[in-house]
Amino acid sequence: MKKCNLICVALLTLSVIFSINPVFAAEKQSKAGVEVEQQLSGAIDINSAGVDDLVQLPGIGPKTAEKILSYRQENGKFQSVEDLMNVKGIGQKKFNKLKSNVTT
Repeated sequence: MKKCNLICVALLTLSVIFSINPVFAAEKQSKAGVEVEQQLSGAIDINSAGVDDLVQLPGIGPKTAEKILSYRQENGKFQSVEDLMNVKGIGQKKFNKLKSNVTT
């Protein structure tokens, strides 16, 4: 009886692990699809983009997206994409990763 319970628990655990794995794969596919769609539809306008748009950019998380919005509110529209480097947390290295995905 104990052997049966142990085997049942092991099989249940494996089934849970394998059933969760496709969820993560689907999430990765979804993000990849957004990136491809973004490339096809054009760059993100940093003067009108919201947090949801900005976090799609490489290296930009929610906190940095909020900083971009705050900078825009305090200083007005970005005159050039290079102005993103005036936002705290965006240096040359991060800017180089995202510059081809943004426009003003």
